[in-house]
Amino acid sequence: MDSRPPGPRFATPLVLALALLGAFLAWGVPRALADPCVMDPMETLVGAVHVKGKRWVDGEEAKVKCVGRDGHTLDVSTCGSKTFQLVDTESCTIFADAPAGTLTFAGTENLVEKNTLVKARYVFSGIETGGTVTGALQGLLTGKGETPRNEFLKEKGTLTYAYENQFGQRVIFVGIYQAKYPQ
Repeated sequence: MDSRPPGPRFATPLVLALALLGAFLAWGVPRALADPCVMDPMETLVGAVHVKGKRWVDGEEAKVKCVGRDGHTLDVSTCGSKTFQLVDTESCTIFADAPAGTLTFAGTENLVEKNTLVKARYVFSGIETGGTVTGALQGLLTGKGETPRNEFLKEKGTLTYAYENQFGQRVIFVGIYQAKYPQ
């Protein structure tokens, strides 16, 4: 029988999540407010979006780069919804994953209270709601002043999804996105 103490053990995901939450609380994360969307319902907020990351089809990896100047856009006109409109380009292979070139994420959007007179920030967390793709999106929308919401300038975040295509292949994408909106 081995009398040595057991070796190091890896923390469970729950322990890691609780530790991360404790660290955020210790750092004083700004508090989020409910129902943050203040925008004229007739306004649209659409901007050029860059998406980059890695896409795997049955384990075979490929780089993805969707450049905003090619016509890819992100529409955040509706509070709690973000729609990527993608164009079929050689480097933007995720176009093939989006029904009609569109990925729509629905979720919650909250104003983060932190010096909102100078800069306002909205955090978003949502899931893909259309088609066979299952995905998640998390982002931060940053702009000037408290309101209206259509004065925002930029957004960045993470985009992930997975699905099985019509050929029975498993498709996974993990990446980041950045969008800029007109002033």
